[in-house]
Order: sequence, then C-alpha cells, then structure tokens
Amino acid sequence: MIYYTKSYNILKQHVFSFFNNDKKYIGKILINKFNDVITILYIVVLPEYRGQNIGKTMINHIENDDLFVDVKKIILSVEEFDDKFGKLEKFYKKIGFTKT
Repeated sequence: MIYYTKSYNILKQHVFSFFNNDKKYIGKILINKFNDVITILYIVVLPEYRGQNIGKTMINHIENDDLFVDVKKIILSVEEFDDKFGKLEKFYKKIGFTKT
C-alpha cells in the first residue's frame, strides 16, 4: 500500500510525493495542468522500488485525483536525453498509454 501527498511548486506545477506504509519516500510525479490538458512532466521511482509495479500504482493514484476531473488529454513528457535506453517510453506503453 502506498499513499501520496499533493503540493505545488513555485511554477504552480502539481507535485505528487509517494510514500510506503513505513512513511519512507518512494517516488514523485510532477504534473502541469492547463485547462483540460495534463502534462506528466516526470515520474521518479527510487531504484530500490523499481520492478514492483510502483510506477503503475502511482499513475493509478493520480488518475483518480480530483485534478483529473474533466481532463480530455494527457501528454507524457519523454525527453530523449532523459530516456536514453527507452525505459520510460516502454513503461508508459506497458501501462496502457500510446504514442501519437
């Protein structure tokens, strides 16, 4: 079981910080929302928690947040220099997103 806190940074981006049952930090998702479009700017899962479906669980949690009400489009930010091995793109495809 994981839980999250939601806050905002100085750029008014939504920051979702995730913790395990022991209240240990396990990851973060940064989101920008403009009207009915959400951009997931980045998702980070600490190395020791990778490969346990934590990233998918984090995405599922935020998709159920009030922030996603009336959202018509989700943009996933995948920068080539950040994803040199294609892991992030593969992750997004694995959890059901498609490249357009």
